[in-house]
Amino acid sequence: MSDAVLPLRPARAMAPPTAVSNDFRRARCAFCEGEIARVGELTSGRNVRFSTHEVVLDRTPELWRCATCRSGFIQNAIPEDVGRRLYSEGDASLRWTDPRPFEATKTREAVGALTRTISRGARVLDVGCNSGELLDFARELGAETAGVELSVASRAVCTAKKHRTWATLEEAAGDFDVITAFDLVEHVLTLPSMLLVLADKLKSGGRLVVLTGNIECDSAVKQGSAWWYAQPPEHVIFPSLLALGAVEALRVREVIPTFAAKQYEPRAWRRVWSAARNRSTDFDHMIVVLQRTDR
Repeated sequence: MSDAVLPLRPARAMAPPTAVSNDFRRARCAFCEGEIARVGELTSGRNVRFSTHEVVLDRTPELWRCATCRSGFIQNAIPEDVGRRLYSEGDASLRWTDPRPFEATKTREAVGALTRTISRGARVLDVGCNSGELLDFARELGAETAGVELSVASRAVCTAKKHRTWATLEEAAGDFDVITAFDLVEHVLTLPSMLLVLADKLKSGGRLVVLTGNIECDSAVKQGSAWWYAQPPEHVIFPSLLALGAVEALRVREVIPTFAAKQYEPRAWRRVWSAARNRSTDFDHMIVVLQRTDR
């Protein structure tokens, strides 16, 4: 699942909106059990899209944050089992696939991180692989490729490209040298437990490469619940770097500030202007490279 791309082909007519109960709430931080506090309501409305479904929410989503690890959470979220069903039945390739190759759409930081991490012959697993653009790029680097994708339609596209695919992470067989999760973790209500499963599927010394929004960036801190990346019902969890670094058996090796996609990058002159005036560029995403340490 990618959050900033163009449709591959015209979307078919949408079905009538489906009423969905978004009653999932948490009492404490999912990562550190710290206290969480309300930031504010989110104003995206109750008639929204979830994959290629039009859904009507019965509650107004809210953004909350943890006082200890500074992660963010959506209260009044769609429960995990309902979300997984909607993703499975939706056609993610209509919503989140770009006809251009991966390296033409993602930032220089994202392309560089994968190029440095994926070596020839490496076993690479992309979780939330959609129709396989990241895996196409990994194959060009000489990797053996596989993916996990809930969407039946997207998985068929990926399989047709000769990438091995599974519907769930639990089905993915074997140890991997590199696991990638680009534009994925923010969609997973049960992210802490998923990260443990990802760590278990890495070889000793293997790398997990995560691209997601940075809840601690300047715009997120200043804008609160108006931050553009807080987009329920799909974006439901925003791990801080501290939370990602506390995952058992994983150690942070590299943190790279970046943007969601190339289309969101400021022009080169803007970067130069900011550097010359000692002003920070508001990188609202981060690439975090974690390494399996205990085998």
